[in-house]
Amino acid sequence: MNLTRRRFAQLGIGTGLALSAGRVWAQGVSTHTAKSLPRPKASGRPFNAHFVDIAEAAGLHAPVIYGEAYRKKYILESTGCGCAFIDYDNDGWMDIFVLSGTRLEGAPPGTTNRLYKNNRDGTFTDVTEKAGLHFEGWACGVCIGDFNNDGFDDIFCTCYGQNILYRNNGDGTFTNVTKAAGLWTDQERWGAGCTFVDYDRNGHLDLFVSNYVRFSIDKAPVPGQNSSCSWKGIPVECGPRGLATGKHSLYRNNGDGTFTDVSEHAGINRATLSYGMTVVAADFDEDGWPDIYVACDSTPSLLFMNNHDGTFREEGVLRGAALSEDGMEQAGMGLGIGDYDLDGHLDILPTTLTFSTTMTAKPISKMPQPPRALPWKLVTSAGAPASLTSIMTETLICSWSPVTCTQRLSKRSRSIRTKRHGRCSEILGMAFLRNSLKKQAPELQPRTAAVAVPSATSITMATWTS
Repeated sequence: MNLTRRRFAQLGIGTGLALSAGRVWAQGVSTHTAKSLPRPKASGRPFNAHFVDIAEAAGLHAPVIYGEAYRKKYILESTGCGCAFIDYDNDGWMDIFVLSGTRLEGAPPGTTNRLYKNNRDGTFTDVTEKAGLHFEGWACGVCIGDFNNDGFDDIFCTCYGQNILYRNNGDGTFTNVTKAAGLWTDQERWGAGCTFVDYDRNGHLDLFVSNYVRFSIDKAPVPGQNSSCSWKGIPVECGPRGLATGKHSLYRNNGDGTFTDVSEHAGINRATLSYGMTVVAADFDEDGWPDIYVACDSTPSLLFMNNHDGTFREEGVLRGAALSEDGMEQAGMGLGIGDYDLDGHLDILPTTLTFSTTMTAKPISKMPQPPRALPWKLVTSAGAPASLTSIMTETLICSWSPVTCTQRLSKRSRSIRTKRHGRCSEILGMAFLRNSLKKQAPELQPRTAAVAVPSATSITMATWTS
């Protein structure tokens, strides 16, 4: 299939950049000028799609090394790493760049990040050495973007130690230009997530880098040494709690192949301290300016809203995108951005290490406006109904507003999104955060609906529809 990288980015939120003649946008960001189409009726046909692992047949043979296979002494060995699709040679076929780590006792022979060239027949060829991308170390995240506007996509890798910027030479090879670009740091840092983003819309891709923890093997505690090194009584690698948080960075592209750290000026340093992981840039409030979301481990996730003047304000908690359904920090790891319900607004799916039983709560009858009390029935993931009585020990309060809906359960806050004309929903078990941007509907006035919920009940999806 002849699919260019830019076409790939336009078809969905990916690691690429959607470029236009007049303006360079962030990864996967659209202008949202097109009207969303009504959702078609369900076909009724079963969804029998499945996936088959063809890595071996495709030529992706090399293993990813990240610490010892059966034991992990430090958190550095347990986080793993990412990968990216990139049409590095502009032949219209997507190639693959796969990261790798190492081991404390030394890397096994052949350990390196790897670039696989697409052979256009369903197979790939390892061109790592030829491309000049051999690397041994603790690589973590990767993002793709044409930072020097020469028409060839470049590679930025986050690592424990020093991050790396590879400039695409346009001939199938890359050059490490980290120091020349002003991205080298004297201090050892743990870069985790990254994204290229033209935050000031000047036509040059800037760079945001999240940092995980401040970590040193020489000073790191060992499994079982303290409360942060134990899980349910089992000694495990320590962290991230108990370790100092990382410091996130925003680098402005100077337009001459170099970058300047503007984290302080842009307001990034004023955000709550956090263990940052995956980063994605997208226009979440649809104002034409890219915002930045950072999935965070064991701390509130961050949502930096663009102020249009080179600065950001952090509004993760305010917009309901920072905490779990019960107001607790999550183990934010990966991150997906997309319009999952096809309503024209970008939604957020952070993956975490927390699992819960999926349940749905629906109103028994449809009502034009939510009254003071709603009859609900609970249906577990297995389909078994759970009854609610009129005498309850806790109350679920939902502020009825076309803009946002805040629920309080067990004195913990959680935010959900509302739709016009009285539809309010939330998916909690997977921490699916829906975009709460909606214009005020004049026919709807703020109301309050109270729903009694037994203390032992865990609701992971709640909806009412008028």
